[in-house]
Amino acid sequence: MRILIIEDDKGISQVLKRGLEAHSHQIVIAARGEEGLDLATDETIELVLLDISLPGLNGHQVLEQLRARRPRMPVIMLTARDDLKNKVAALHAGADDYLTKP
Repeated sequence: MRILIIEDDKGISQVLKRGLEAHSHQIVIAARGEEGLDLATDETIELVLLDISLPGLNGHQVLEQLRARRPRMPVIMLTARDDLKNKVAALHAGADDYLTKP
């Protein structure tokens, strides 16, 4: 599976990359919202792991625009924000799941 990680924390994105590559997934990383959105429109991307706190477009904005371009793309929000407001907003905007970083 080809997975796009949109995460501005290089340490977190590298840990995710190593773990997913160990299970034979191909990983693409973007550190900014705009870059991630551009990469997510590539038809070879099969899943997006999306942080909320990003430079440029934030995760909510990326999700909204991605849903307009690729409505069936699976998107999992992976963020440190654990408040109910962000969870509800992301799921309402079309996220398939919402996971809180430890």
